Amino acid sequence: MKKKRKIWLLSIFSILMLIASACGQEKNNSTSADAKESDKTIRIGYQKFGTLNILKSKGSLETHLKEVGYTVDWTEFPAGPQLLEALKP
Repeated sequence: MKKKRKIWLLSIFSILMLIASACGQEKNNSTSADAKESDKTIRIGYQKFGTLNILKSKGSLETHLKEVGYTVDWTEFPAGPQLLEALKP
């Protein structure tokens, strides 16, 4: 049972990393320390329904990523078009 849960969490995390890497990097005129801090933040857009709500409510992603120095920034979107618009560079 725990093995299936770990595989599920790893699959979700892999999908999120793939989505995050496809978004590209934003141009920023901040200092080097600020740039390093923004590299350690994972931004996730979600809607009120779906499996990401389960992941967010349990806080397990934040717990696992905090161990390796990352933070998670959750942003709720009312619908798919707004979420897709946010992916534009």
